[in-house]
Amino acid sequence: MYGDWWIDDMGKWRAAELPGAMAESAIPIGSDIREQQTAYRQLGLVKALLTPTTVTFRWDVWYASPEAIESMIDFLEIDKQPRRIVLDFFYGGWITETFYAPGAAIKRIREADLYRSVELIDTIFIKEQGMDSIDRSSDLIKRGYEYLTRSKCFFESKDDTTFVSLYRKSLMYTASDMEDVFLRLHVGMDSAFARASNAQQLDDVLFQSRFAGRPSDRYGKTVSAAYTGVLHSGEPRLHHVRALFRREGSEPIWAPYQRLLFPSTLSDGTPVVVCLSDITQDVSIPFLRPNADQAEYASGQ
Repeated sequence: MYGDWWIDDMGKWRAAELPGAMAESAIPIGSDIREQQTAYRQLGLVKALLTPTTVTFRWDVWYASPEAIESMIDFLEIDKQPRRIVLDFFYGGWITETFYAPGAAIKRIREADLYRSVELIDTIFIKEQGMDSIDRSSDLIKRGYEYLTRSKCFFESKDDTTFVSLYRKSLMYTASDMEDVFLRLHVGMDSAFARASNAQQLDDVLFQSRFAGRPSDRYGKTVSAAYTGVLHSGEPRLHHVRALFRREGSEPIWAPYQRLLFPSTLSDGTPVVVCLSDITQDVSIPFLRPNADQAEYASGQ
């Protein structure tokens, strides 16, 4: 039972494509974004993609048919083949979570389903972490902290393999002539920002919009609010973030990430903030979790 399937509003699994005389029982929905939106939101379908090692379910929390949700859970309860389980669901934006135990995936599906009538309360959530938790951070954040702690300036060891890796994954900002607006000096092509952006957005950032924190840029203004404190205090800060990225020509995505802000300098002594972010499920901000107060970490703007 491998391949691409749609689970309909009766909970029945129907192949995305079937040959010849069997084609009438298939649901031939194309990859065009409008066709996909119709499938998830008007028809309430759930997409299932099965391989020998992975099963991926994709659905809209607000619109998926309850019967399709239950059919998805039924499959996980009886599937005896060890597989990675990928849940790709839409709640204001797409978010992808991975599980290796069917029970954990089923619990997550049921948690998300409780929000089918709940409106989105915000698009940016930030929770500051104590620097004493750096050892529990992702490998990228820990490596970045260790490197920056021992370096007088970010570019001190350009030939260092650690520097090369961090440079490609980092963002860098310095103060501008405008209050609380920062000049973006560098965008690493492997950075979390680059990964979450589409080609047009990345092109705009690299060649046109060099500033972060403008009042018209809500995301940039919110996430850059801590830069001033880092520059003035000379102390690093560690955050967990959940942010909704809107992408022209594509549907929005949620990016959960850990973020290290570290004060450093350029070779000429110019103060900068180095920003290292790592997209990961391992953030301490609840998302579609019953009895958890997500509003506590909302930006409030």
